[in-house]
Amino acid sequence: MFILIGFLQIEAQNSNSLSSSPYSLYGLGLENPLSTGKNDGLGYAGLAMTSAHSLNLLNPASLGGINQHRLFYNIGFKLENKYLEQNRDNENITSGNFSNLALGMAINERSGIALSLMPKTDVGYEVSGLYSPIEGSSELFETEAEGNGGLNNFMLSYGYALNDKLKFGVNASLLFGEITETQFNYIQSNILYIADENDYSGFRFGAGLQYDLSKSISLGFTAKTPVSLSGSQTRTISQYYDNDEIVAGIVEENEVDNFDLPLELGFGLQLKLLDGFDVLADYKRHFWSTTNQSDALGQFTDQDFFNL
Repeated sequence: MFILIGFLQIEAQNSNSLSSSPYSLYGLGLENPLSTGKNDGLGYAGLAMTSAHSLNLLNPASLGGINQHRLFYNIGFKLENKYLEQNRDNENITSGNFSNLALGMAINERSGIALSLMPKTDVGYEVSGLYSPIEGSSELFETEAEGNGGLNNFMLSYGYALNDKLKFGVNASLLFGEITETQFNYIQSNILYIADENDYSGFRFGAGLQYDLSKSISLGFTAKTPVSLSGSQTRTISQYYDNDEIVAGIVEENEVDNFDLPLELGFGLQLKLLDGFDVLADYKRHFWSTTNQSDALGQFTDQDFFNL
C-alpha cells in the first residue's frame, strides 16, 4: 500500500463510493458511522436502547427485547454533499451509495437474532499536484493518485434477556473488502502507471449488555475484540508513451502487512423523560495506540466518539 500527499491540491473523488472525503486516504478509509434508520436519526446513538420498536444493531443485547410478534427489516441509502476548499480552489462533491441491509426477528419471548450487511470503512479520494525530483537530475516529475473501495461488515447478532432488567448479546462479523489505489507518474513524455488492489479479510467478535436501572433510566455497554486483518495485493505496473503504446507491463502478487483493528469499548445512557420523548447519550473509545501501527503520515492514536 502506498500513500501520497499532494500539497498543491487534495480533493475528494466523485464516484459511487460511500465516502467522498480526502481524509479517507488514512488507514483503510473512513469509519462508517451508519447503522439502522432510527439510530442514524438519533445522532448514531443507541447503546442503551432496546429493539422493542425498531432494529438496533449498535448493541447485540438489544435483540433480547424484540417483540415476539414482530419482524424488522432495514434498507439504507446514503447521499452526501461536501464542500471542499484549499487555498483558492474549491468544489462541491456529491456521492451516494447503499449503506445497510438488515433483518431481525424474535426467536422466543426472551431472545432475538439479526443478520446485517453494511460498509465498515469507505475510501474515495484523489491526490494531484505532487512534484518530486528525478533521481540524478534537477528535473521534477508529477504524480496523481486516487483510491476507492473499503471494508464490508457481514454480521450475525444474538441477544437474550436474562431477566426483566438485564439483557446480554453477542455478535460475530466477517470483515472483507478491496481497496484500489492507482498512481500516475508523469515523467517527460512517459507515464508510469501503478495500480494496487489490496484485499483484506478477517473475523471479529463483540458482546454487549443492557440494564434497566428503572422504568426511565437504562444503561448499555459494548466491547469489540481486536483483530488482525490478513491482506494480499495484486500490483500492475505499466509504462506509456504519448501515443498510448505500452512498453512494459508487469503484474505482481504480493503479501501486505496485516492491518490491526483495535479494542473498542462503548457506554450508553437512555433517559425516558416523557411518554415518547427520550434522551440518548453514548461514549465510545477505539484504542488504536495499542496496535503500535504507523504509516507514512504518522502514528495511529486513540479515537473518542460522543453521540447525543
